[in-house]
Amino acid sequence: MSKIEAIINVNTASAIMKADAVYVNGEVFTYKNSGLTRSVFVNESKTLIIKIPIEECFQSHNDNEAELWEEADEETRLQLAETKRLSNGYILQEFLQTLDDSTTEEWLNRPMTNREIRFATSCRNDVGYDSVGNLKCYDYDEFKQY
Repeated sequence: MSKIEAIINVNTASAIMKADAVYVNGEVFTYKNSGLTRSVFVNESKTLIIKIPIEECFQSHNDNEAELWEEADEETRLQLAETKRLSNGYILQEFLQTLDDSTTEEWLNRPMTNREIRFATSCRNDVGYDSVGNLKCYDYDEFKQY
């Protein structure tokens, strides 16, 4: 188990890229990954992630995801990771077992279906499985764009 070297307050945007963990609503989230615009942290139980813009100018990515989730109909929501906007603008999202995680295939215990492959391709593989095995998109900028 890796040691947590830094815990920062979720309201502090500086040093997000260097943080090993963030403290959000009384819970520690450890670093999982970074994209071009946001850092992603996961809670210990692997039920939630938090997306934090690496610079203030990237806040629009969180705003867009929150708005898409808030305005989506039920059918669309079934294809998206459940998303909640925090009061500071960060995104709290359900944890998905992503395709780029080496443990996903073993966790899923079955090959991807053709339908799942087509959906994943339409979202540039920015998808993952929820706790019951439903494939969902977690990066809304990629949702059915291809």
